[in-house]
Amino acid sequence: MITSGVGRRLCVMPAAIRRTWWELALLLVLVAMVSPQVADGAVRAKADPGSDVRFVLQNETLTVRVLDRPHHQVHPPVLDRLGGKRVRAACGTRFQPSEAVIVRARRRWPEGRSTLVFRFRRNISHRVRWCVIETGKSGGDVAGVSFVRREPAQLLARGRMDSGKWWRLAVWRGSRLQPCMRMAYGDGSFGICFDDDAEREAQLGTVLDMQGCRRPRRQFLLGVVPRLTATVDVLLEDALVAARVFRRPSGSRVRAKYLLSILPGDAKIRRVVARDEEGTVLGRERGDNRLAVC
Repeated sequence: MITSGVGRRLCVMPAAIRRTWWELALLLVLVAMVSPQVADGAVRAKADPGSDVRFVLQNETLTVRVLDRPHHQVHPPVLDRLGGKRVRAACGTRFQPSEAVIVRARRRWPEGRSTLVFRFRRNISHRVRWCVIETGKSGGDVAGVSFVRREPAQLLARGRMDSGKWWRLAVWRGSRLQPCMRMAYGDGSFGICFDDDAEREAQLGTVLDMQGCRRPRRQFLLGVVPRLTATVDVLLEDALVAARVFRRPSGSRVRAKYLLSILPGDAKIRRVVARDEEGTVLGRERGDNRLAVC
């Protein structure tokens, strides 16, 4: 401690303390510069169970890693499909391409390497919903993930068939925010997700599950309709049948209602029409314009 000529007392810090103080100040400045970048983004991580490929998106950087799981063999091996090839990576903010912000990058995947990093020109990590990697001119997907958690399946309806066996209909909102449903019956089951209705109000769409291809014993007409739908008519060659329309289960956020009609095995569908309470047509589908499975 020293005293100036006018009686002021001055405190002189030792050199080591002054150096430590300046180092601390510099560290605080660097943290302030870096922190906004971290806050602007988020870390999204998920693995594709079908291909054992893990995606980690942090800000503009996507790290893709092929997992080594000896007890889960993927054929053909993913590294064989990637090694030495030009690989495109893409991530998007919506499932409807016309409404999405999509970032893309391309790199050659080195032979034998299990991890590769892609860098995008834009940071969408705080609102990303999906990422994929693909190869080839046709753009075939090698692996992909959705960062949206699917809803748990809920039992929507059940009943007995003429044979006395039970049938059960379960529904849920999938990982692409699309309506999904599964019909289980005595000797089998069938499930489908209506990907065209991802992240939007469902439109009339049906699928026909036939029990037996040559001589089906019965047919299950499954489908989705807009939430304003009150009735669904199934026009057969010789009859008009009203399909059952179900509201979404409690707690579900899917933007759809579901329909079910159990038809005779020899029934031929000519048209399916959905209407609201006032009779306005909300959707129409021809008899041959649907997926049929055996």
